[in-house]
Amino acid sequence: MLLPPAAAAEVTPLVMIARGYAGVHRPANALLAELRPQVRLREGFSQFHALCSESAWPFEVLSYGLSFYLRAFLPAAVTATAFEGTFTDGGWLVTAPAGRTPEGGDDFKVEMARELHERYPDHTSVYIGDGRLDFPAARLCQRIFAVRDSTLAR
Repeated sequence: MLLPPAAAAEVTPLVMIARGYAGVHRPANALLAELRPQVRLREGFSQFHALCSESAWPFEVLSYGLSFYLRAFLPAAVTATAFEGTFTDGGWLVTAPAGRTPEGGDDFKVEMARELHERYPDHTSVYIGDGRLDFPAARLCQRIFAVRDSTLAR
């Protein structure tokens, strides 16, 4: 099981995702072909992003997924930071997002939340999430919205 050790902070999110992809032996195009018919953005996402843009509110997606998924499913105008995945020799190498380091004790969501506070000091910081792994970054924000019935909501 991957999630219990990560939830207990026994392994980092990067280690958890890298372990999860260790058993995946299909390239990105095959994974995306399987998911495209099934994946839909949450209802209201596009309207919410448009509202943020119209209001000049900074908007950044932080995900522990792999960046190729986000590029495939999010609108091009959405800025996103996620783990990088490189498929070589029949397997995946998962690394920290470009320009981010897994060292230093903080995961990149925490690092990004701090940077966004510094970059936009006159804005209220809002975090929207659903899971236990969102706790550290969410705690840094002034407002938290949790997906109904999620671990973060509880």
